[in-house]
Amino acid sequence: MYWQVMYLRCLNAKTGLNMSNNETLKQIKIDYGLTTEGIAKLTGWKVATISSYLADPEGSNYRALPGYRMDYLRYKLKSRKKASV
Repeated sequence: MYWQVMYLRCLNAKTGLNMSNNETLKQIKIDYGLTTEGIAKLTGWKVATISSYLADPEGSNYRALPGYRMDYLRYKLKSRKKASV
């Protein structure tokens, strides 16, 4: 799954397309089989906050996911992976 994310980053860099942090969160959720509640438990964020990151960008609940939060999520996922090995 990590390699899929890295592949997408490379593909996006080559094609000039950039996934937003919100799109990356949606992809991570799919790749890792996480629920919104699972992300909340992993990160300590509120479920409503995560839902706003996953919301339709045209909707009133939408919030942009800051880079530092994406970095934290990646760190927690990496830590979780190491702990299970």
